Amino acid sequence: PEAFLLASGALAHLRPVLEGLDVDAARMHANLMSGGGLIMSEAVMSGLAPHLGRSAAHAVVTAAAARAIEGATSLRAELAAAPEVGAHLDMAAVDALLDPANYTGSCGVMVDAVLARAAQEGVQA
Repeated sequence: PEAFLLASGALAHLRPVLEGLDVDAARMHANLMSGGGLIMSEAVMSGLAPHLGRSAAHAVVTAAAARAIEGATSLRAELAAAPEVGAHLDMAAVDALLDPANYTGSCGVMVDAVLARAAQEGVQA
């Protein structure tokens, strides 16, 4: 009960902040891409795992990310140079894995469910 009360209080204080939130999709995309694709390393590992196995995919992507950081390049450039990647994925597949828009998982389904429930309960979204 105490956790519920604390969460409820936090949400009550957060509501005015979120009501005035202005989402700048272009800026959000620029922020996601500012790290040279490093934020998408998990997606690339997931894409390589069926070909290399989970541990090997992790090692390949971790090494590519380290080279990108050390050499001030991008994860894409380092993945393109990695023979283990090229043996299984072409650059179109790598680009798809590096695109944050392709890695939203179940977000759309969850948002739809929350909005449907809110509408059912008469809450304005």
